[in-house]
Amino acid sequence: MKKIYFNLVAIIFLSQIASAQLSLSQTNFEPTVGDTNKAYLVDTGLVNIKTINAVTGSNALWDFSSLSVIANSITSTVYSSTTSASSATNFPGCTFVQSNSSFFKSVTTPSAQTELLGGSLIGASLNFTNSAIVLKYPFAYSNNYTDSYSGTVTYTSNGTFSGSITVNADGTGTLNLPGGQVFTNVLRVKTTQNTTANNVIPFIPITIKVTNYDYYHASQKYPIFNVNYNSIAILTPTVSATIRANTKSTIVGLKENSLLDQNLLMYPNPAKDYFNLNLSNATSEMVLINIYNAMGQLVKTINLGNEAVIQKNIVISDLKSGIYIIKTSAGTATSTKRLVIE
Repeated sequence: MKKIYFNLVAIIFLSQIASAQLSLSQTNFEPTVGDTNKAYLVDTGLVNIKTINAVTGSNALWDFSSLSVIANSITSTVYSSTTSASSATNFPGCTFVQSNSSFFKSVTTPSAQTELLGGSLIGASLNFTNSAIVLKYPFAYSNNYTDSYSGTVTYTSNGTFSGSITVNADGTGTLNLPGGQVFTNVLRVKTTQNTTANNVIPFIPITIKVTNYDYYHASQKYPIFNVNYNSIAILTPTVSATIRANTKSTIVGLKENSLLDQNLLMYPNPAKDYFNLNLSNATSEMVLINIYNAMGQLVKTINLGNEAVIQKNIVISDLKSGIYIIKTSAGTATSTKRLVIE
């Protein structure tokens, strides 16, 4: 009789743990007009990101405590209304816009979900005739689904695209971040998108794979940690990775080689044909600018010399509209900033 009683208690205890696991609801976790999600770019240092991301299942431990955050590298994702983005009229049903480049629809019936209707990427415009479901609600550990999508793409010429998105809440457990920060009851959501575009470049198909690892915690609406991998193949693949930590996580252990940020001014942002760069180069090191596109590809390098004071107009009229990362380096000191080119 005692054994039966013990087993009953154990079952009740385990069910309470299971019921306490995080579930993403549309009310609490879907983006809302007026939201701004800010995150630091992360330098992985000695951390093996792929090995840690490979951990799945219940009671998982994701230990990122050894990583460092690049100071003053904050990226902002802004969610606005359709009236603030004139191009939203091209996507019927759109209810909110992400950073003026992605267009979404919030759906409540027959099921609650967020759908992607279109977007712009490296000068290309995508219009989903069959939308992609980016997240269903509620979404909790072990939930998963696959959705197919298709549409038209405009780049140098008109083409079509099709693909699938697979979303899987593949882990729940503890997330360790620098400074002794420990987040329990974290839900990890892995999203994989595979897209093929045809006729954009004559006779050459373009394949794109995007994999996101989003770590959610009940204390914050947006993921407290995100790892993003992009692979775009035009004959040969180019793979890039972006890792971000939410600013609300109060990340500590910032890199000290970011001293350039204290003496660097870059404007305007957004920019069109050029931007201004003012820098006090106290160490008189050779200053280089590397410009990366949204896929992480190096698209431009500029040598600014080693003057003590640098004031330059950086011409970007040869670059397509989109989001770019501007990395400025002087010796071991670096600065990483985000630039929008209109």
